[in-house]
Amino acid sequence: MLTYGRACTTGDASEFLDSSVHTRDAEQGLGIENYSGTSDPETDALPILPLTVRSEFIGVSARVDVPVRYDGWLWVAGFRWRR
Repeated sequence: MLTYGRACTTGDASEFLDSSVHTRDAEQGLGIENYSGTSDPETDALPILPLTVRSEFIGVSARVDVPVRYDGWLWVAGFRWRR
């Protein structure tokens, strides 16, 4: 069992799963962030079940539009004043 946080910059869960859960395979780009070094072909074939999904909350004025990003980042340059 492992607990840590990571945001997917593409919004596609495979970005996280392929880099963090698979057995390391540099040619295929899999397991690059598999820091535990776990390697098991049967586990590689199984789906992963996230136990929690973290939400972000931001306190801003009702006069400001804040762009929603799937990677969890705040892009301040994208904030706009409402008219």
